[in-house]
Amino acid sequence: MRGFTLIEVLVSLSIGALIAGAIMTTYIAIERTRSHVEENSLKQQEARNLLSQLSTELASLYVNSEDKRTFFILKDRDIYGRPASHIEFTSFGIRGLMKFQYHIKEEENGKRLNLIKTTGPAFREETLSGEIIEDIDGFLIEVTDRGTSVRTWDTGLTKRAPERIKISLWIKIGQRRFELSETVQPRMIR
Repeated sequence: MRGFTLIEVLVSLSIGALIAGAIMTTYIAIERTRSHVEENSLKQQEARNLLSQLSTELASLYVNSEDKRTFFILKDRDIYGRPASHIEFTSFGIRGLMKFQYHIKEEENGKRLNLIKTTGPAFREETLSGEIIEDIDGFLIEVTDRGTSVRTWDTGLTKRAPERIKISLWIKIGQRRFELSETVQPRMIR
């Protein structure tokens, strides 16, 4: 009876190890790609959800020029060249008239920008605050009124709300920068 020589066994083991290594390397690469795609998809979905939520709130914007407790205030900011708008407004929601504030909080000396939302009943001091989306690349609100586009607005000075509001959000996926934007026309202006 003839068996395998030591050299034949070693060659077989070497070939088997090479095949197993190639399969493992391919599996790891596929798993990394799947994880990266899933993370990017989640980031895009978070950004779309934020735009949808903010658009809904702004569509129900309520400003009464005779009541200083209702307002729309937009401040133009930037952090190291990246837009970082600050917006405060009153709007009708599920719980009645609410006040909202969206602003950027920088971390790591401006390397990371997180969008913060604060909300509460319009005529009381209580508020809730929390991060809405982390590590964005920019947040810009522009308003259009009477054919002019601006990045600052204060109903205390203008005595009216703007006609249209454009929300832009930039996110980075890998080395690419994506802009998502939506334009809203408030329905509940007085």
